[in-house]
Amino acid sequence: MRRAQPGTYRIQVDYYGTSARKILGPVTLQVEMITNYGRPNEQRRARTLRLATAKEVVDVGEVAFGASK
Repeated sequence: MRRAQPGTYRIQVDYYGTSARKILGPVTLQVEMITNYGRPNEQRRARTLRLATAKEVVDVGEVAFGASK
């Protein structure tokens, strides 16, 4: 986000599941968060997450923009 409002943003993933009658197993996600993209202080953080059940929500991380106090 180039012009985000100042504050802390929580990043989450949500397993919506399906209403179809199928046998679904856990879902594996690979998430990469990049802050200060293209700048000398760019940082990358990679995580592998597993969502096991429909409607499960997992926190991936937080990103702060501007003066957030």
